Amino acid sequence: MNLRDFNILYTKVPDFSDLTDGFIFGLYMIFINNKVQFLVETKYKYGNKDKIGLFGIDMENKKIDTIDPDDYKTFLHYIKFVNDKGHYNNIEKYLKENKKYKQIIEYDNYFIIPKENTTIKQYDSDSTVLLKENGNEIQNNVAILYCTPGISTSFFQIQKELLTSDKVNSLNYSTIVQLNIKYNYNYYNEFGNIKQIYYDDEVVNFIVEPLEASLLSKQLMNDVAFSKVSVKEMLTFMVNSTNTVRLGNIDNSNDKLRKFKFITTLNNFDIKKDEIIIGDLILSKKIKNIDLSKLKSPSGKFAYISIYVSAENIAEAQKIALIKIRNVVNFIELISKNSSFFELYDTKDTLNKWNIEKIFVDYKIGNYFYIFNIFDQSQCMYGSTNSLSIKN
Repeated sequence: MNLRDFNILYTKVPDFSDLTDGFIFGLYMIFINNKVQFLVETKYKYGNKDKIGLFGIDMENKKIDTIDPDDYKTFLHYIKFVNDKGHYNNIEKYLKENKKYKQIIEYDNYFIIPKENTTIKQYDSDSTVLLKENGNEIQNNVAILYCTPGISTSFFQIQKELLTSDKVNSLNYSTIVQLNIKYNYNYYNEFGNIKQIYYDDEVVNFIVEPLEASLLSKQLMNDVAFSKVSVKEMLTFMVNSTNTVRLGNIDNSNDKLRKFKFITTLNNFDIKKDEIIIGDLILSKKIKNIDLSKLKSPSGKFAYISIYVSAENIAEAQKIALIKIRNVVNFIELISKNSSFFELYDTKDTLNKWNIEKIFVDYKIGNYFYIFNIFDQSQCMYGSTNSLSIKN
């Protein structure tokens, strides 16, 4: 089970002062000292802005309440590992530096309402970390599961001395882990890759996030579109199109081979015939019976390149297609250069007409592409690979 099984995200909450249209936006499950407690983030409308409050919740009665200032300090110290935008750091700093507090403490659009001698209901619990690669399970001191409608991030803390044990000495950034926290006889869990590791005195802090979330948070896609494409295919495309290192398996499912058609352009290139076939690849002036509005054509001379590819998914099909196209283009360049020199390459008895400028071949595979499943053309990807970049 995971946090979304509580079915409280998007639950409406009462208006508060000038804050209206509130609903539960985020849920925290926090394990400390064999006890588990729950916090929620509630998102409100404040004029034309959003305001987000952090409160405790009694999960059995679904009752939201304020939190004691000292408890806020403890929770905020750990929450910043899974929600690192900086606002909670500043609120935590204010609580530590002041003995008297405002009724509402806020930073940017985030706020808390500390109230002394209020307690959040806590429950007996247990928490473990399962290392998927070797099946080893370890106990942790502190753990957090966090989810919003869009993301899920986890955090756990272990004693530094455990790093020398046989169970965890092979940990690395590609290790897939599953974090489990017990509540009411059930274990709630999330899994992902180890995103970051922090050392703090005698403990080690781990931030865990699904590879999907990490990639999506670091990618800028300004001119790429997907239709009926799975998360696995989309992420594989992103990995193939950037310098992202592949970590673990995005999906363990076994896909059957499907057939795709990949189309791009060969720029600064012209052909006299309507169509030339080189192996699996077709160079042509036009492509019939296909809507090419998704493929941006260059302004200068060019030829269309199309190729049929069989692959498990659309992203791998695109990768295979580009490899085959590059091989053919390299062959075309070689032939063009070789035919320019009689003495070195030509086998004829007579001299060829040639110009030294012929060796400066400037064929370029276009950045824009269009690929689709030939049995379901609505399953497609198109756009420019140049529009993919990695955020700093």
